Amino acid sequence: MAANCCNTLGALTGLGTSASTASLSMYIGEIATPEIRSFWGNFLSIFLGLGQFMINLIGFHFSVSQASYICLVPAFLFVFTFPLMPESPYYLLMKGKEDGAKRSLKKLTRKKDIEVDFEQLKTDVNRQMSDRGNWGDLVFILANRKALTAGILMRCAQMFCGASAFPAYTRYIFEKAVGDSETSTLVFSGVMVIMTLLAGFTIDRLGRKKSFVISMCLSIVCLLFLSIFYYIEEFQPQVDISNLLWMPVAGMVAYMTFSSFGVVNVPTIMLGELFSASIKAKGLTVLLCVMGLMISLTNYLFFWLNVSYGMFCPFLVFAIVSTVLTVLCFYMIPETKCKTLEEIQQILGGNVQCK
Repeated sequence: MAANCCNTLGALTGLGTSASTASLSMYIGEIATPEIRSFWGNFLSIFLGLGQFMINLIGFHFSVSQASYICLVPAFLFVFTFPLMPESPYYLLMKGKEDGAKRSLKKLTRKKDIEVDFEQLKTDVNRQMSDRGNWGDLVFILANRKALTAGILMRCAQMFCGASAFPAYTRYIFEKAVGDSETSTLVFSGVMVIMTLLAGFTIDRLGRKKSFVISMCLSIVCLLFLSIFYYIEEFQPQVDISNLLWMPVAGMVAYMTFSSFGVVNVPTIMLGELFSASIKAKGLTVLLCVMGLMISLTNYLFFWLNVSYGMFCPFLVFAIVSTVLTVLCFYMIPETKCKTLEEIQQILGGNVQCK
């Protein structure tokens, strides 16, 4: 009975997390100007990492029930404060509420004269809403098909690069590291928060696509390094590595440093940028299903490969798959840096050359 209850609560939590991730990505994509969209979009990844760090820290000192009560505090703060945020002008225009859209735009831009911005936004929304927005349009309309393909590739690359599996098995990975696994886990999650915070500036400078590809390449190097270390440890007993047991921690910290500058955050930032207004909800629904499937698949695959073949195997397999996906992402992902949502749609539709 208790196990079933926990499973149900876990499923509900997963649904809530997925829905909030999609909604916040969409919201930030619609309310932020192109120049600052990636900076603010990165904060979702920052606070996800901060939450992971805090729950690790709290979990080491409190019981599960006590930790749950502590975590209710930020949840209640969010519930009571977020309704005070202005609604997305995009959403209000989609619902035909022009006066509300003007008020929201004025509040967000802090400008008195918003007529030019409003008319441009209205034109963009009307153009995007002229499409029917059926499920089939995700496949049969070129811009939507490219957006969906880019989104799926990024999510698959993100998960096979270890974005979900490695944090889930951090303590297990660090069992043989110098010091206790609790300390190593805190170091790992703490580095993730700091590096993701700094990543906002790097992504703005390099652009989404370049940041993601470079981050993937450097992360793959770390995966190969860890694979070699664990292979030597498990299958080459004649090699003395007793003085090198700190290397898993160093490798994972390096991995988290590199992945924080693209792998962890770019797919989330681009969630709210890729799809047109008429199809955005359906597109994000598909990408959320893909993300959930990839999380389950990569977590299970990591565990199964480790049990069946040794710890080196999941790192090696993930590195190989990530390499293939990185090449595909290089050719399929559009650059959205400093582009309006309408400009991104024109690029995806082939009407504008991506620079």
